[in-house]
Amino acid sequence: MAQQPIIIGTADAKAGDTLFSGATKINANTTELYTGVAANEAAIVANAAAIVANTSLITGFTKTHWF
Repeated sequence: MAQQPIIIGTADAKAGDTLFSGATKINANTTELYTGVAANEAAIVANAAAIVANTSLITGFTKTHWF
């Protein structure tokens, strides 16, 4: 699913974090999470491809079933 940013509108000056400030923080956190997930997904795909490519190098073992 693509990231869907929260539309935060204009700032509202109240005590503590305003709705605007809170929504800005949520957008920043969500962007960071999406970026991290995308980076990890790319690494997993690359590692899986490397494992498949290197399985032919492993020799001398017999499949054993433990159940």
